[in-house]
Amino acid sequence: MSDEQSKNEIMVIQPNVEAAVSTMHAFQQLKARLLDPGDTVEISGKKYIKRSGWRKIALAFNISIEIVSVEREKIDNTYIVRVKARATAPNGRVSEEVGVCDSSEFSGNIKSSYHNVEAKATTRAINRAISNLVGGGELSAE
Repeated sequence: MSDEQSKNEIMVIQPNVEAAVSTMHAFQQLKARLLDPGDTVEISGKKYIKRSGWRKIALAFNISIEIVSVEREKIDNTYIVRVKARATAPNGRVSEEVGVCDSSEFSGNIKSSYHNVEAKATTRAINRAISNLVGGGELSAE
């Protein structure tokens, strides 16, 4: 086989199924023991992890978070903010996710200021980045 052929060869990695199952089981146990009732909320009969829960998971896995970008715009009377967050694990794995929020999502006592819209978009982006990095595959409550 030539060097060119070996460069184009497709590699199939066989996962260690038992180790993967064990790891995901351990993650489920971690969530059950780590999260308090206040870290989740029930919506339409399903539990979702709130910001405090995702921050605890990030701390447990020693995940660092950074905001990569923030885009703000105003269309008519609606504020829209898009935030990209990056979660990085100690082993170098990275997950970048986007959170979007607009001022139409706010009602009642919470004002639809740029600050609140940006805070919610940031929370969504960070929660998604953490969830994807740890293999949670879950939606956040926010």
